[in-house]
Amino acid sequence: SQAVNAYYSLGSELETELNQTEPQEPARSGDQDKPKQTKKDLRKPRPILPQSNNIMTALQNTSPASSAASAKVHVENDNPAGKPIPQAVLVYHESAHSIVFRDHLRRQQSAIRRTASAMENSNHPVPSDRQLRRHDSPVPVSDVTPAPSRAPSTIMEATTEYDASESDVGYESGGSRGSTHSVRSGYSARSLGENGSVASGGSDGRGRDRRTRGGLPKPLKKKSSSISSVQPVVIANFQPVIEPLESLDLTSSNVFEALLDSDPLKEDVTLEMSDAEMEAVELLKKEKAVVKTIRNADWTSFLQKFKPREGGGSGTHDRHPAHRQQAESNGKTGGDCPFNSFVTSTSILPSYGKKMRCFGSTKEYAIGVIFAMPQAFPNDATEDDAAKRTRTWSWPSGYSAKTEFNIDHHGNLINGREEALVPLSGMRKMNHSYLHNTDYIVGGRMVKGGLTTIPYNECYIRVGALGRISCGVDVVSGRKCDDADGSGRSFDHGIGLPIALFVREADYGHLVQLLRTRARYGAIFGSNAARGIPLLFITPEHGVRVFTENLQCQVLKKMSWELNPFQNPSLAYRTVIDNTSEPHLQQKLEELLDLDDDKMKQVLTPEEMARIAGGFGATDESVANLLNDARQLDTTDEKNGSG
Repeated sequence: SQAVNAYYSLGSELETELNQTEPQEPARSGDQDKPKQTKKDLRKPRPILPQSNNIMTALQNTSPASSAASAKVHVENDNPAGKPIPQAVLVYHESAHSIVFRDHLRRQQSAIRRTASAMENSNHPVPSDRQLRRHDSPVPVSDVTPAPSRAPSTIMEATTEYDASESDVGYESGGSRGSTHSVRSGYSARSLGENGSVASGGSDGRGRDRRTRGGLPKPLKKKSSSISSVQPVVIANFQPVIEPLESLDLTSSNVFEALLDSDPLKEDVTLEMSDAEMEAVELLKKEKAVVKTIRNADWTSFLQKFKPREGGGSGTHDRHPAHRQQAESNGKTGGDCPFNSFVTSTSILPSYGKKMRCFGSTKEYAIGVIFAMPQAFPNDATEDDAAKRTRTWSWPSGYSAKTEFNIDHHGNLINGREEALVPLSGMRKMNHSYLHNTDYIVGGRMVKGGLTTIPYNECYIRVGALGRISCGVDVVSGRKCDDADGSGRSFDHGIGLPIALFVREADYGHLVQLLRTRARYGAIFGSNAARGIPLLFITPEHGVRVFTENLQCQVLKKMSWELNPFQNPSLAYRTVIDNTSEPHLQQKLEELLDLDDDKMKQVLTPEEMARIAGGFGATDESVANLLNDARQLDTTDEKNGSG
């Protein structure tokens, strides 16, 4: 906008002079060969120059004589009264090319206001506006020093002509980013010429030249002419042009090879697994656990289903679709069920999670959860009876049940879904044949020679009600939960919160997403519920791999030194300054990593944790504690050094 104002002010002769390298003689009134421009011609809109750097380069190649000649033409042709018209002032801000931190600009404007206020409160008399207009003299264009093409200095010049106010936001809006002639930028700093002339700018309305009826600019009024000196305001660590860091060695698509070797079945591999990790692996081995993949965009709604609506209250027991005709829920609420319970579709994988793929693509359904099934049944027949009584439905591999669309208003399965049901014991027998037989049935048809990957099966089971139970103990409350006496998991009330999280790809992008999902788990259910939760890697080809705490620390080390930072792809364009939705911003806050973990502090240095916080995000509290520890360390070192 500043370049456009200057271009309007210079008039039509500037277009001719910009293309010439030698100065020309000013136009004389006796010249009849050249057509004389009228006021109407000067009012015509001028084409906007694509880059204000071109104007600066042209003005540097234009001599003062030609500039004075163009000014004379303006006076003679468009000012019959002979009143002097001040020369145009060219404005150019290189900082419009970069994104500047708002707090730096606010601090700069505050410093400018303080400096201007101190100078105005001096003992010098302040003349009136009429005296200022009487003594104003035009500023020649040649006196204005063009801004260099490099980034400006960190010293911001403050003058009394700058009228800063609280409405100056001090940052570029999304629509004007990267534009040199945007009218939406709120940045209106001053730059000082070599000969003391001031180039004024700003696109908020106050810094623009006001125009008279003839279309020519009207000079701005000075607020004080008694102040002749300009004091620089230095902003510490102010960097108008943000230079990106050099690219690191690893990207989100690189595979973390060490995770592929963490096979719990290999005897020659020593894995330092926790009790919770060993329990999760054992449940997958015995097929006593169900898994569920969650769409990347559905994690918020899925996790929120477990939380009671009233804080601190008891969870509700949502009705089974088969009981939708009942007026009230078929379960009871109380202190023993702190979370909501509901039925959802899951899968029972073959032993160690081998050969069967989970629901959805690995890109759209990148992360999944693992639930433990009740363990109190003495045999398979007892378990099948309990599942049938509670309508814990299950269908074999390759069968698309689509339960939500195949239940009538009486709660009965329709369209052959009830005839296709298979008991839980039958599901495990099929899984065994997939691993050890050559020919087996998939989707009701015999497959000769078998398949490399088996489609998922479906188990419609009630989850929630209880918290995360590990080794028979609630990890948050410490209460013992026994499935046999009814204080633990059950098909009736629910099988609790997920006992583990798993990822379906071993690259750094998915592993970081897994760490962020664990952070969301802790943000919703509490940090104690997420502490020590097993993280696994499950694929049909490799089966289960354990992402142990030792491997997690290795990934965190690589995140701090070798991995290029990246955002959650689903949030990258939904949490910017000018386009932020509240749900996505809340998700971004929940995904922030917690650096206060004791085991993380044991293996990572403060610098490495600071790098992770800057590159991938960390909670405000953990970053504040990190900075506080650094300050205390510096204070201790200073005392020891001085002593």
